[in-house]
Amino acid sequence: MPTIPYIALFRRHSSRILLAALLFWLLLGFFVYGAELIANRYFGMKALDLIEQRQYLLRWLLWLLLTPAIVLLALKINIGNCRLFWFILLHIFFGTAILALEFMVELAIIKPMAEAFYHRKVVLGELMIPFLQKYFAYIINYFLIVGMVNMYIYLHSLQTTQKELLQTELQNKELKYRLTLAQLQTLKMQIQPHFLFNAHQSITGLILSKENDKAVRMLSALSDLLRLSLEQQERELVPLEEELRIADLYLSLQQTRFGERLIYSKQIAPDAAAISVPYFILQPVVENAVIHGVEQTDEPAEIRISATLAESRLRLAVSNTGELDPGRPAKGHGIGQSNVSERLKQYFGEQATYRLYNEGNGTTIAELMIPLV
Repeated sequence: MPTIPYIALFRRHSSRILLAALLFWLLLGFFVYGAELIANRYFGMKALDLIEQRQYLLRWLLWLLLTPAIVLLALKINIGNCRLFWFILLHIFFGTAILALEFMVELAIIKPMAEAFYHRKVVLGELMIPFLQKYFAYIINYFLIVGMVNMYIYLHSLQTTQKELLQTELQNKELKYRLTLAQLQTLKMQIQPHFLFNAHQSITGLILSKENDKAVRMLSALSDLLRLSLEQQERELVPLEEELRIADLYLSLQQTRFGERLIYSKQIAPDAAAISVPYFILQPVVENAVIHGVEQTDEPAEIRISATLAESRLRLAVSNTGELDPGRPAKGHGIGQSNVSERLKQYFGEQATYRLYNEGNGTTIAELMIPLV
């Protein structure tokens, strides 16, 4: 048995549909009767006799009883699943069939009553001609019901589509959020082994050079650094002051290695320390300054960290002695720096920037611009 589109809606709202149909045909009957009354009282039209009144009453009652069938036809043949030409043609056909059925019932009931009332035989034409004269009015009534049903179908489909689009959009945002979170976790997992590898290489170098005391102090500082990083690894954003603690531990570890060759200073604005920044974002920048500043010279080299607030953004800068050679990228400007840039992009989009440039006085600047969150 073929299913009827939107039949669930009909069943769900059947009581409302029947009530609406009752009100519709009561109002229509009232207006028709009112028009007949006005025409009789003010324009000399012949008043309706008892049979004519009963005929009108029966007609609207039959229309009321046939309304559910019309609604089902409108659900089955709607503008969404039928071309306009066939939609109109099919509904004219079914509307005419319903009118014929209504007339046959009306004829069977009214004709005997009319013959008894008029005391004569009533021929078919007396009932058929007035009915045919109003055929187009009745067809319009039929299409009015069909139109209301189709309007409801359209509005329901539009509402359903909007809900589905909203749900899809929310799901896409959720998937995007989860993807971004997974990418950030991957980046964090990527930077920590990279840092450990470099620290391991430095400690190995000290051991090979028989500088065991320095190696022990570096291992101790490395343990403190790992403990602190493990305490914070589940967090996405941390206050800048906690990132600075990690930088302090890392640079103290490197000072054990380089001694007086490494000069370290900070200039942190008081209102910048509490600003939230991505976890472990500063350490690879500081590590890069050590590798491309201190390691590249036998002379004392300075690393300076500064943080200031300007135009609703945090400017975090790490400077180191030595200049970049634009013609030959320095070894090691890879995973750590690309990681910093990518993580800033994932967290803040285009609002955050990271750039590495020569200051012009023999100093390289790594600058992070982070929006306040």
